[in-house]
Amino acid sequence: AAAGVGPLTENERLRILSQYAQFVERDLEHAAELLETLLATYPDRADARHNLALIYDRLGRPDDAVAEYERAIATDPNLIVAYNGIVWLLRNRYGDVNGMIEWATREPAITDDQPWPHLNLCWAYLGIGDGERAVAAARRALAIDADNMWCHYHLGHALTAAGDYQAAARSYEAVLASHPGETWAHYHAGHVLALAGDSDAARAHLLAFRE
Repeated sequence: AAAGVGPLTENERLRILSQYAQFVERDLEHAAELLETLLATYPDRADARHNLALIYDRLGRPDDAVAEYERAIATDPNLIVAYNGIVWLLRNRYGDVNGMIEWATREPAITDDQPWPHLNLCWAYLGIGDGERAVAAARRALAIDADNMWCHYHLGHALTAAGDYQAAARSYEAVLASHPGETWAHYHAGHVLALAGDSDAARAHLLAFRE
């Protein structure tokens, strides 16, 4: 199929070939090389930089991924997925809480109708032990998308950090109400209910988790 790529612009041709290399051939190195070639000619393609950052991360090159996300944002300061990507990397690959806060605090000014910027901030505030601001960020995310189980999950962690264990349990139970198969929520609910001194409710959740 890729061999049939015909009268396209060089930008389009390289993008298609990169996707083919990534998703059909499963050759991430070649996919990255194609995007690097594209960006040498079209350096202002922020979306291509974002895709290259994703590939770099999958190749185990997080430093290159962070640098490419930064270039994507410099090219298009409104590319919200690049902010999400760099915050995820800083959290999961580096544990860089200050970096997370630096990038995540920029997101709500770009878009305030998505939960993820606020969830990013929630994790960042948890990283510095600021339960109060973590709760506020998680509640803002929940106000935007009340059906998103990850909003309830983040709020549960934030409330736990803030010491409101009963409310945290209700957040985890909200996950179970909409996604009963997410049995890990039983574990978290049982844990915080034990902290709250409600041993019977804690035991019920922990038994449900074990089953």
